[in-house]
Amino acid sequence: MVNLGLVSKNKDFALLWASHLTSSFGDGLRRIALPWLVYMLTGSPLQLGISFALSSIPSILGSPVTGYYVDKISRKKILFLSCVSNGLIVLLIPVSEMMGFLNIYLIYVVMISLSMASSFFYEARFSVIPDLVGEDKLDEANSFLYSNKALISLFSVVLAGFLIEFIGIRFAFVFDSITFFLAGGIISLAAIPYKEKTIPKKLTDKISDILEENKIAFKKMRHTIVGKIVLIGFPLNIASVPFILVFTHIAHEIFGIAVVLSALLVAESFGRLLGNYAVNKVTWNKITKCWIGIFIMAVFALMIGGIGLLLYDFIPLYTAPILFGLSILVFLMYIGQPIMNVASDSIVQIAAPDKHRGKILSLSDGLLMIPFPFAYLFGGFLLDRYNPFVVILLLGFILLLTGFFARILYQSSDFTN
Repeated sequence: MVNLGLVSKNKDFALLWASHLTSSFGDGLRRIALPWLVYMLTGSPLQLGISFALSSIPSILGSPVTGYYVDKISRKKILFLSCVSNGLIVLLIPVSEMMGFLNIYLIYVVMISLSMASSFFYEARFSVIPDLVGEDKLDEANSFLYSNKALISLFSVVLAGFLIEFIGIRFAFVFDSITFFLAGGIISLAAIPYKEKTIPKKLTDKISDILEENKIAFKKMRHTIVGKIVLIGFPLNIASVPFILVFTHIAHEIFGIAVVLSALLVAESFGRLLGNYAVNKVTWNKITKCWIGIFIMAVFALMIGGIGLLLYDFIPLYTAPILFGLSILVFLMYIGQPIMNVASDSIVQIAAPDKHRGKILSLSDGLLMIPFPFAYLFGGFLLDRYNPFVVILLLGFILLLTGFFARILYQSSDFTN
């Protein structure tokens, strides 16, 4: 897999990895349980799209503030507090269910709150990685974290499906909450070097400081390859984001069992795992990895849509073999995503100077998330009206066009790493 020397020889990176692994296990549980819960409460793919769309808005609007604080205060403190906050937020779901006031509006509040807290966690985590491992190990460190997330997801999504079907969906959220608290405890043990910077006390001065520093970061981002990555990310996210809605719809409406969603996401995790292994083995430069990863996703998305349409009427007769075939194609499709993600993350981390890294990462992520609300609503709207495999065909076609766009745009880049 990946050189374990990163963990065995670097205690602080090992603690960051352990915290990441623990919270990723909970992420896998919630990835099954949350969309399934929305379907249980509403039975509507459009409502599912609305709930995910709402959850993406805080990350978009809050990205300038998130990046500002990630660059100003202890990143270790941010990691710890965001883990504890997420644990408390997730716990609202099982508590409200037991007390009898769980509804879709509470789910909206939970998803929005999780998005706000998680945005601090992710920006802080990616900002500390270059300081812990150095630029020459960035691809290795990023793929190590991604591959371990994919590996742990294999177990957590299976457990989530089992809990939903045989014990109760509330327990998936209880376990998710526990993983956040554990992750916070682990990261509190790490020695993450960082010198806190002065933050103005007056609100007006603070707002002025946030705007000025983000203006500087935006200029630096716009004049580097980071700007091109953001531009490619718009159509890429419109096409890739709705797949969680599509998989949930297929599992709930066509197969009628949560274990099918687990099977599809296990296949996705296996694909991510192989992709993270491949990204360190291929000799292409980072730019090439970015656009080839998009093409891999596009080709197999088109195959899933086409074959799914051809076999749609036979699903009730040949449920197991058709599910197996779909899972294989999902596996192959998601090999491409980490090849693209690891390369693009490393490019951004290298291009962003440490002084502005938090702001640049946060701004780029915020800009990349602008299509998310539209993508979720777009996916929910289409699933409300069309066969899910027709929707996959459309998303695959958008991915294909994005791959060609990326290939052309990146040719003009002077980034050679």
